[in-house]
Amino acid sequence: MVLDPHRWLELRRFRGLLESGALSLSEIARETGLDRKTVRKYLSSPGPATPPRRSPNGRPRARVIDEFAPLVDAMLRAEVLMKAAVIHERLVTEYGFTGNYQRVKLYVQEARPRVAEELGITPQELAGLQLPHHKTLDEYDFSFQPDLDPRKVKDLATLSFVEAKANAALLGPPGVGKTHIAIALAVAACRAGYSIYFTSLDDMVRNLKAAEAAGRLTSKLGSYLRPSVLVVDEVGYQPLERAEANLVFQVISKRYEKGSIILTSNKTFSEWGQVFGDEVLATAILDRLLHHCEVVPINGPSYRLKNRLQAIERETDVA
Repeated sequence: MVLDPHRWLELRRFRGLLESGALSLSEIARETGLDRKTVRKYLSSPGPATPPRRSPNGRPRARVIDEFAPLVDAMLRAEVLMKAAVIHERLVTEYGFTGNYQRVKLYVQEARPRVAEELGITPQELAGLQLPHHKTLDEYDFSFQPDLDPRKVKDLATLSFVEAKANAALLGPPGVGKTHIAIALAVAACRAGYSIYFTSLDDMVRNLKAAEAAGRLTSKLGSYLRPSVLVVDEVGYQPLERAEANLVFQVISKRYEKGSIILTSNKTFSEWGQVFGDEVLATAILDRLLHHCEVVPINGPSYRLKNRLQAIERETDVA
């Protein structure tokens, strides 16, 4: 018996219960209305780990990745955020996999949410795990930035701006804690049940350019349009070409009044014409971004420089 993808997904939910001994094959067969042989076929370790596909003659079509799917699942269970590139390299060097990276990447994209669910990780929690690091506002040293009003940041932490589909912009020189606050707000949003996506501007532009070249721009744009909160870090660290700036404009304009953006930048808004390589385009971006936006300037000293100077002083004292 060959299951359709919907029945396959339904049955795969029982794998953890079978492996833990909570349910037997017979019990799962009764629960799903399938025969015991089919349940064993699809839940056994060497069994199919991906939805079956049929060839034109009606028989299931095997994929190169299918044989290695249980190994990939095992790697993700051990480290749910393991990158597809790392998994591909291990499959090639340790297990003789001959397929290309793209096949592994596509499978990992499907498998990661499923494995996370098996591990009891919700989609919101999975999104939070993919932040570069976890920070909270309790860990932020407001005393080191006396010009920053803590009440303004804590008002943002109520997430009223997320509910209103408005934006937040954190501006200031490097090292003052802009990314810390942005991540803390994203963590708070994640805990409140909002979907989030974190990216640097450079990574977002690079991914969109690659998708456009491959004819997949609409699909890739969806990655930045679907989340309730999009965090765009390091706006202004690298100047953009006009075509790249136009890709950013598409994200900003399509999210306008439909989802929140939290961004960090080391440039004042008056300098964004230089960042985006076009004053008119920069104005169009700012028009949509700032219409509903809380702007938080942070103009104090650098935390990173402070920590480095303290380390140097300790080394000097020891010497």
